[in-house]
Formats: sequence, C-alpha cells, structure tokens
Amino acid sequence: MKRFLFISTLVLISGLVLLWIVLQSSETLGCATPNPEPVCGTYLLYESSESASLGKQVFNTNCAACHKLSRHMTGPALQSVIKPYDSISFTSFVKENKRVVEKQEDFSQHCISFPHLSEDDINNLLVYINAYHY
Repeated sequence: MKRFLFISTLVLISGLVLLWIVLQSSETLGCATPNPEPVCGTYLLYESSESASLGKQVFNTNCAACHKLSRHMTGPALQSVIKPYDSISFTSFVKENKRVVEKQEDFSQHCISFPHLSEDDINNLLVYINAYHY
C-alpha cells in the first residue's frame, strides 16, 4: 500500500512539474506553416472565414426566420436564388428590395427590406451565403 501511495504521489508531482514547465515556456504552440494552404473546395471559407462568421450572425439575426441556405422554407433557399446577384445588386435588394429576378418560384410573399444593415453587414452576408455553395 505504501508503495502504491509513493508511486501515485510521484506521478502526480511529475505531472505538476511538467505542467509548470509547459506553462512557463514562452514558445507559442500552433501550426508550423505560416500560411496554410486551403483544401480543395474550401478556399472561400479559408480566405474570408471572419467575414463568413460575421455574415452568419447577420443571417441568423435577420434572414433565418424565413430562409435556409440550401432548402426552401417560407422563402426560397438562398443558395438557389443568389446566383444573379453581385455585391451591388445584392445590397440594393437587401436595403430596398430591388430584385434582379422577379420570378420567385412559388413564393407569394416578398422579402422585407433591411435598411438598417450596413454595407459591411450585407457583404459579410453575401460571403456567408456564397461560402456554402462549395
């Protein structure tokens, strides 16, 4: 029994010393590659992951009640209707509900406008929607 307590105490003390050494080291742990290469099909997420993250917040706050990215809900799936829009026409649509394409399959309701969104918010939203095409 004494031998078990001695070994357990020794392992515990060794672990604490090792933890202390790791915490005291000034080296930062991380990826050794300064600019990691994106994997095939993920370049848009890699290049603008912060924009996509901010766009997801805008989407969840303003659009998610009526839209999903890849399937129809109250409104159409955004991935299926976003193709004709560039950043300027998308901004115009979101702020003023000016459509590039009038025909919206079988959706009788029109999307409400969001004049309170900034251009950065709208661009981040566009990045988020386009990022998940791939």
